[in-house]
Amino acid sequence: MTAAEEAVALYRGLAEQRPDAHLPGLAGALSNLGSRLDRLGRHEPALAAAEEAVTLRRRLAAQRPDVHLRGLATALNNFGTPLDNLGRYELALAAAEEAVALYRGLATRLPNAHLSGLASALNNLGGHLGRLGRYEPALAAAEEAVTLFRGLAEQRPDAHLRDLAGTLNNLSSWLEGLGRQEAALSAMRECVQAWQAACRHHPELYEGRLAFAQAQLRHRHPPLI
Repeated sequence: MTAAEEAVALYRGLAEQRPDAHLPGLAGALSNLGSRLDRLGRHEPALAAAEEAVTLRRRLAAQRPDVHLRGLATALNNFGTPLDNLGRYELALAAAEEAVALYRGLATRLPNAHLSGLASALNNLGGHLGRLGRYEPALAAAEEAVTLFRGLAEQRPDAHLRDLAGTLNNLSSWLEGLGRQEAALSAMRECVQAWQAACRHHPELYEGRLAFAQAQLRHRHPPLI
């Protein structure tokens, strides 16, 4: 049994005795397990864990929305990944749309606490839309995510430059898919610049990602001879 599986088993036992105290912990442990399983390519058990986490978060949010809506939004954001990996693109899109709607409501009330979650959910939404061939709405979601992450990176570059860089990479892809080559080139250049700035804070973490982004820039937009 892995540490993530052991955590789920322990929280499940605790939640049976005191659900009011330990269901949030069980939901969090299930989300963590689902993410780990998905990274290992075990998409079916990852989906089962993520789905149970969403079910628990819905139950908690129905009882205490002020406390648990953020947890539900996060669980839905995570739920889309194993759905997507199993080819269930419409269901993944529905989960992403619900996550964005929840985060948008939360960010309206408490922007400092929830704008980063909204930006991340929008970035994921763009990916799900793009995989369904809906490039215009995918582009709109990516553009909004980039705008939000730009503002967040200005306030806390150490925390959000990597998010900005990743979202700019996605934005460049959707722009390129729509034939907007100059705009795609501009977004990819900004992506490289964001990774360069991130490397100034944590070179040991981001040098590899910078090199990959630079390679993508050369591949997508080779220099003119």
